[in-house]
Amino acid sequence: SPRYQLQFDVPAELEIRELVAPGAFQWSLGKGDVENVQQLNVFLASGQSDSFSIILRGMLGKRERVMTAELPTITLRDADRQQTAIVVQTDPSFDVRPTSLQGCQTELLQRTFGWLATDQRELARLAIHAADPEFSGSIQLIKRTPQVRCQTVSNLRVTPRAFEDTILLDFDIQDAGIREITFLLPADLSDARVRAKLLRDKTVEDAGDNQVRFRLELQDEVMGQFRVLIENDRLITGDKRSVPIPRVENVATRRRFVALESAGRDEVVVAETNE
Repeated sequence: SPRYQLQFDVPAELEIRELVAPGAFQWSLGKGDVENVQQLNVFLASGQSDSFSIILRGMLGKRERVMTAELPTITLRDADRQQTAIVVQTDPSFDVRPTSLQGCQTELLQRTFGWLATDQRELARLAIHAADPEFSGSIQLIKRTPQVRCQTVSNLRVTPRAFEDTILLDFDIQDAGIREITFLLPADLSDARVRAKLLRDKTVEDAGDNQVRFRLELQDEVMGQFRVLIENDRLITGDKRSVPIPRVENVATRRRFVALESAGRDEVVVAETNE
């Protein structure tokens, strides 16, 4: 027979922001029969007897950073049978570990791709299946360790009046994001201009041995390809100029390149190299 009303037991901390049901409908929330549960009532103007979907969108719990969370349970009252599938999505910087599973078990993520949207699959980390409505468990977020590699390119351009330094730091950041970058440069580049996306703050401090440490704080964690561009101009005061080669701290530097360029008629030659 057609169903005109559905009743669900949902977590008390669930804040429903949108509910979608077939045809014309109304819904309401009330106090549940047990603690930490509220009752969701959905009234369908046109009775439904075939397969149909009800979609809830909302927030579970307070807006705060947490590392553990209980599995949410939604129970349909007067149901002959109920199965539950839960997919956990996280920021790419985290892995998810299930703990204390009772009445449920993990399953292959690929089995959920039939109902997960394409943009949801990329962030999906864990799938849990329960054959009955009575189940419990929790999940734990585990921070990934970023794998960072960098290659540098130092270009010295000689004009009739100035030495122009341009330095590129090309990062490849995988597994997790980073929010800070530090590197060393010769002390005479302490006033160099730094350009990078999402740059929040730049500090320069003495690092000893005639070097300075640049510390870049980013607005958010960055992953994938990330570039930092450093520019510096200096009047010519002699016939020689050292090419500044940065040393990126706590990062595996794959390759470092040096390029020399003349903007005038004079020839630029390498007078000395150091390993």
